[in-house]
Amino acid sequence: MINIISWNCRGARKPATRRYLKALIAAHSPVAVCLLETRISQVSRRDVDRLIGRHWDYTYVPSEGKSGGIILLWLSQFISTTVLIVQKQFLVANISLSNKENWVFAAVYAHKDYLVRRQIWDGISTLLHDDTPTIIAGDFNCILSQADKRGGKSFKDSLAVTEFANWIAVSDLHDVWSDGPRYTWCNNKSGPARIWARLDRVFLNSCALTTFAGSSVSHLSRVASDHCPLLLHLAHIAFKPQGAQLKFEDMWLSYVEAHSVVVKAWHKPCQGSPSTVLNRKCYRTLRSLKFYLQKDDKNPAKCFCT
Repeated sequence: MINIISWNCRGARKPATRRYLKALIAAHSPVAVCLLETRISQVSRRDVDRLIGRHWDYTYVPSEGKSGGIILLWLSQFISTTVLIVQKQFLVANISLSNKENWVFAAVYAHKDYLVRRQIWDGISTLLHDDTPTIIAGDFNCILSQADKRGGKSFKDSLAVTEFANWIAVSDLHDVWSDGPRYTWCNNKSGPARIWARLDRVFLNSCALTTFAGSSVSHLSRVASDHCPLLLHLAHIAFKPQGAQLKFEDMWLSYVEAHSVVVKAWHKPCQGSPSTVLNRKCYRTLRSLKFYLQKDDKNPAKCFCT
């Protein structure tokens, strides 16, 4: 399991940010961390050591005064990073895991003005390839539907929403959020003025979904910022039966007991992401079916002909 954290921390030099970030690292052991809206125009080695520790390498996008800023940090003993492009609203890098696997990672902190945001859609799209696993994480400052918002004015479709949705579709990106609070941002006001929205997301392209089958995203507790940290779990979960390969045999359909064996095996509890559960259920059901029916395949009473 590979963990990556993306968080709009609203100021990387705040003591509260440092405390919560260190707690997140202790709890989830990420190999990479992406901090957004850092509000730091020049990031030094000393800043990184105080923020996260001396074992982390880094690259960054400087803020403009107290606005914006991105820092990408990674543990060099596990991954190596080559920066491909740096712009005011995003940073794109090629990441290699132990020199065996490579993928593209993009960190995004989108401008509130949709006209300025267009630079993201155009800039990142040129680096996307169907045969390269791609992960895009960040604060997109845009929602896609009423389901992404609670409180405030009702959602209205707009050119900004259309452009965001079109970019997701054309770029073959998929939202992999699976658990945690639905809304990632809150304006921290009380009563009727309180607004919740899902501004932060993690996208994987189809190649990344295949390469990291079983991956998921958790929205963590909102502490020290008005945004939730996002925890990406990248997993290699493939259906690889132990021993000889299991294959379904058409002749098994002729056994009277086949249905009950399948039902019993399939409904046994299983933990994990949806893809993990599906893989384990398939393997367990095939194994149970093969074991039970081959054990009794000499008993004619358990078989009928069609």
